[in-house]
Amino acid sequence: MAEGYRRYGVVGAVVASLLLVGAAVGRGALDAISDKARQAVTSTLNQPSHAPSGDPLRITVRTAAGSVECPRTSFLLPSLAALRGTPSLSSEYGSEEWLVAHGGVPVVGVVYLTVQTPSASAVLLTGMRAVVDRREPASGVRAGLTSQCGGEVDSRYFAVDLQAASPRVAARPGIDGYTGTTTAPAVTFPFTVSANDPEVFVANVGDVTGDLTWHLEVDWVADGRPGHSRLPDRGAFRTSSAPEKKVERFGQLLDEG
Repeated sequence: MAEGYRRYGVVGAVVASLLLVGAAVGRGALDAISDKARQAVTSTLNQPSHAPSGDPLRITVRTAAGSVECPRTSFLLPSLAALRGTPSLSSEYGSEEWLVAHGGVPVVGVVYLTVQTPSASAVLLTGMRAVVDRREPASGVRAGLTSQCGGEVDSRYFAVDLQAASPRVAARPGIDGYTGTTTAPAVTFPFTVSANDPEVFVANVGDVTGDLTWHLEVDWVADGRPGHSRLPDRGAFRTSSAPEKKVERFGQLLDEG
């Protein structure tokens, strides 16, 4: 997954990246994120899924730590002392690549999915579920950027409960990060997507205890044939309750590490 990481550049670069993705899916749904929230959405898994043969969907995955109202960037590290090792020559001090080179793994609290199909026929989306692949005691430390709350994407919102014995995914309303008011009603499956009419789903992960490795599965029916798409299609998401040190920029982590 290391090659999926991009340098966490200036705000203009992040905004430009979001605009390009919005254009690629046929509508700028993600462009509705406020400027402050855009700074926080990590590019860790900002890539289209490599759909296996026979999968009718094309899904772009984005992740962030925090919550859907206040997304941010956070990495799980073995320890802050690990950052004192010799950094990779290919990584810039204080960058996401720098954290990855020292064992950092992105922490996922929010998953953004842009779902569409390249085929001429519409695809019916019938459900979404979370699957926990591994549960372990929390270890290490999370290194996170300070949270900046903002507006919401015009999307379908879901709450993911990974603590339950059988993890649950349930529809939830959209909430404005500034005012706390409801901006969109809770709408559940089914949904229909086509080449010109994608859907954007925002899955907000609730609090967890421990270190969880997990993934999402989206169920669909295409031309009468049922199936599901695994997200991410390679690797998995990671969510942890390890202690967190918040900073304004990752280069500050060594100040007290």
